[in-house]
Amino acid sequence: MTKDSAAPTSAPPTAYESFQRILPRIDEVALAVAAEARAATGGNDFALIAPEDIAKNSKAERYIHDYAMALYRAGWSSEAAAADANIVGHHIEVFANHELHRRKTFWVDPPLA
Repeated sequence: MTKDSAAPTSAPPTAYESFQRILPRIDEVALAVAAEARAATGGNDFALIAPEDIAKNSKAERYIHDYAMALYRAGWSSEAAAADANIVGHHIEVFANHELHRRKTFWVDPPLA
């Protein structure tokens, strides 16, 4: 940081918040996946959602399918749309695990870092 730049007065947006802007409703899907996983594990705070669990979840599957179809209709090849949708599936997995563990995220103020 240079002398002329001002220190941030609040935490920058998290990756989760940034992706909410890029992928509308991904937070809703992640929350639903996490809620199902929490119920299935009896609220186990050490549980993790695996990629296979995302593939089996109807809400996640529908979101990924709709995303791929939107890209395909926008002119992407079916292979490129499927590959990008697969990446979205990985993001859902990460965000669902973040939700499952009750969004434990923190920011350290630069002077404390």
